[in-house]
Amino acid sequence: MKDDLHFRPGTRGWCVAEACRLEATAQKPGNVHPGASFPDLSHAELVAAGRAIAPAIEAAPSQSLGQTILAAVSASRRVTRSNANLGIILATAPLASVPGEEAGRPFRPDAVAAVLARLTPQDAADTWEAITLAAPGGMGRRGRWDLAGPAPDDLLAAMAAAAPHDRIARLWTEGWGPLEEGLVADLLTQFGAGRPLGEGIVRAFLLQLAREPDTLIARRHGPDVAAEVSRRAAAVVGRPEESWREAAADLDRSLRHPVRINPGTTADLCATALYILLRDGRLPIGNTMLRDAGSATGHDRLSHDRAGERSMERFSVRLRKAVHVFCSGHFITLTDTLCEPVHGHNWTVAVEVDGTPDAHGMVVDFILLRDTLTRIVARLDHRMLLPTRNRLLEVSEAIGPGGLPEMTVRFQQRRWVFPADECVLLPLANTTAEWIAAWIGDELTTALATALTPLPGKIVVAVDECAGQEGVWERTGP
Repeated sequence: MKDDLHFRPGTRGWCVAEACRLEATAQKPGNVHPGASFPDLSHAELVAAGRAIAPAIEAAPSQSLGQTILAAVSASRRVTRSNANLGIILATAPLASVPGEEAGRPFRPDAVAAVLARLTPQDAADTWEAITLAAPGGMGRRGRWDLAGPAPDDLLAAMAAAAPHDRIARLWTEGWGPLEEGLVADLLTQFGAGRPLGEGIVRAFLLQLAREPDTLIARRHGPDVAAEVSRRAAAVVGRPEESWREAAADLDRSLRHPVRINPGTTADLCATALYILLRDGRLPIGNTMLRDAGSATGHDRLSHDRAGERSMERFSVRLRKAVHVFCSGHFITLTDTLCEPVHGHNWTVAVEVDGTPDAHGMVVDFILLRDTLTRIVARLDHRMLLPTRNRLLEVSEAIGPGGLPEMTVRFQQRRWVFPADECVLLPLANTTAEWIAAWIGDELTTALATALTPLPGKIVVAVDECAGQEGVWERTGP
């Protein structure tokens, strides 16, 4: 089955995986992000879960809504230790189920309502099984329906019963129009004001949290706590531009200690709003999406620590093996008017991982790291590397004169045609060594999280395109 790398940008599967990644990477107060994990959930797992549900969401128009939800939840639970994205699945699956809607079409709440009008008892049974499998926090008995009991015949009636206690269930009863008018509009306003992507997501998240108390907080900690968190979120976004980021950092700390208070429903709504904007084309697929989602509030977990004045030990493992070489073609745009000719390199890949050794003295399992990197590198070997997010390149796929699929790339008056099965489409703005290193690093951390072996600390990936000339990517955080 395809993963999100093989879905074309703008398709249902690609959009849900990308929305999950962007939402998880923005440093939103109280949520998991690259600088802050929960004991049972990491950023890499959230990204892996988003990729895992992509095939089910992509297939949504060709199957029942219940089948889509159950397939997505089943895939997500295979790559995470706890519920990672049930709310996102329940919120996006009805949108993805609208038949015949292609990328770039306006979002239509009425079309989603028509999908819900076709629900059957089997949809209810499949959805009930999915919710039980996800084991979401704070859910249990809700009047007539109990997650431990049989599924209801009328799924919409069950959602209506849950709606006062669950904002995602309320989408099914009120429609997605309020989300469009609220959080979607907030995101567009923040991006339109020129904020970086990650910072815009954080601001929109805080605005939504200020507008409506988070229902996950209310279920777990009570309505008074949820209302207080909303009040504090409103105070943060009301601060002047020069001080709101530090106020957001203070809010983040208070939501983690001494008791973890997670605005998880608001995060799910953020991912859903991002899916809508990606799917209908209002959030362009371009350079701004590439790396800035993590630079959200200008702080990270490490900035809260104070280094002691004592000697410190550092442990790392380094991997540079002859097997981690790939021979690939590429070309990059050097300026808005200049593009390289097609050429190739024998690229070599090296990885270094820092961390604290476990009880057996290992920072990370060498064999697992080696074999995982080998599989990632093999996907690039003897292929033409094509970027899908370069605003200057038009990349398209079509059936060629011989009846086989071809990839066509256009830059101004120039055109290249390659056999489609000999290309790899990379979600990058350019296939530079630096960004290929970043892609390999993302793939490596996600794959290890999927194997329930998340990397413990800093990871560095270097891609050398000729002897002594390499691009390096580094990420610090759990």
